[in-house]
Amino acid sequence: MPSHITVHHMRQLLQCNHMVRRGRMWSDLSGHRRRDLLGLLKKVEDNDGRNQLTAPFVPYEFERLFANRLKTAAMFGQNMVFDISFDSHMSTSECKNLAEQLNRIYQWNRYHVREDTRHMPFNIHLCNVIAGHKTIHFVDFLFPHLTSSESFVNITSKCYTDVFDRRDLIYLSPHATEVMTEYESNAVFIIGGIVDRNKLLDLSYPKARQQNIRSMRLPIDSVVNKSNVQSLDSVFKVLVDFKNAGFVDNFEAKSLATRIRKHLPNHKLKSVQQITDESSTKREMDNILNDLYDSDQQFDDNIANKS
Repeated sequence: MPSHITVHHMRQLLQCNHMVRRGRMWSDLSGHRRRDLLGLLKKVEDNDGRNQLTAPFVPYEFERLFANRLKTAAMFGQNMVFDISFDSHMSTSECKNLAEQLNRIYQWNRYHVREDTRHMPFNIHLCNVIAGHKTIHFVDFLFPHLTSSESFVNITSKCYTDVFDRRDLIYLSPHATEVMTEYESNAVFIIGGIVDRNKLLDLSYPKARQQNIRSMRLPIDSVVNKSNVQSLDSVFKVLVDFKNAGFVDNFEAKSLATRIRKHLPNHKLKSVQQITDESSTKREMDNILNDLYDSDQQFDDNIANKS
């Protein structure tokens, strides 16, 4: 309740036709509101940059900073392609989930990737996008910022083979036979836009073979339990971690497992005991095979000496 109202403020209150607007003006005139505004003004005056090394940041400046990072990535960053051509194989709810994952990937790429030569955000491309398909409909309806020019997300109906050199393309597929052993900073990685809750579809690997494109899978077999099919945003986060760390084959096995486990859901991961038991079993099998090889070699040497 304001303790004092001037004639000017009274006229403003009388001119307000809307009850909510009048209530807001009434609360602005109260002593409590004035104290809050004066306290905020004092904080701004005390933190005006004159007594510190850098000027204070405000939220819109942070957003402008993140937008500039994406703008830099659009010019100099590594390209990342999402193949949006599998709507006919997915249900409506799965297409909606795909749109949600694309938004999470955009947010991660915008806010969680550091900016320098190796840690620059990806330059994201959505290829094979057809107007009217369910996935892009959900993107337009739920996440319109992804399709705006300020997002710096490249959306095209063209195939990635028409946009990039085929020799630079690597299609990431959980069904690929080749395992990624090193990170290629000049490659254009492709992730298939597939949400298959039943884990039955094998679409990306045959498509890559048909288009004569290299296909690889992430080195997560030793960490995941049963199927190595993962969500798009989990694959993207693992790939970002590999990108930041450099060559995968230079990782220690423990370090590699730690990097992968922090980005995958717990129900898809092997327990520490499982990994330990499998490592022990593998060592025992290697020792047995080495002993057999040495025995065969010794037997061959004995035969050669007798002859």
